[in-house]
Amino acid sequence: MERAALVPLALAGVLACAGHGAIAVRDKTADRPSPAAAASTPTDFPVRVPNADGSVIAWFSGEKPPEDPKAPLVYGVSALAFEFAGDAKRYPFTPRGELFFSDWSFDVFSPDGKWALLLQDRFGPYHVVRTRNLRTYLEHTAPPDKVEHTIVPSGLAALVHSNARWVSDTEFEYQVGGETQWTVRAKVNLIGTLVNRFLR
Repeated sequence: MERAALVPLALAGVLACAGHGAIAVRDKTADRPSPAAAASTPTDFPVRVPNADGSVIAWFSGEKPPEDPKAPLVYGVSALAFEFAGDAKRYPFTPRGELFFSDWSFDVFSPDGKWALLLQDRFGPYHVVRTRNLRTYLEHTAPPDKVEHTIVPSGLAALVHSNARWVSDTEFEYQVGGETQWTVRAKVNLIGTLVNRFLR
């Protein structure tokens, strides 16, 4: 794609994001590790990632990337499952599409531990799930609280969704694009959460 064509593509992405509540921002922040990722860097599998209160644990399994010893450990992830307090069973996460080695992230839980962010396919979407609803979601008996993706204008190729990271208890960022990428900031579905709370 010629450089001149990249500007309208990025602009189209900005407009698409704005249309469904997401905000496109400068992509410099995507290079900074999230507070959760910076706190501890795992060195071998299995990788255990608890949420803030320890009520849910994400277990990543896989093998260290053999081709490049300097490659991030997350590149070796092959499966993800969740364990819940008081329940010895582990519940596997099954993405709805295909995830490549570079699509996985250990930054699953929001800083307050109340949300989980799960990429479904290399080209999106992300499922945002309240951790108290995560078990039923994994059993395919409850939908995600929010489906987040960047809408692709007609005639354009699908956009890779990658590098998601939590930036607050209720906001996260991810990158979209190909060789040229921009960062999108989105919020969890707090309105839907309040509605569900009143309906219970």
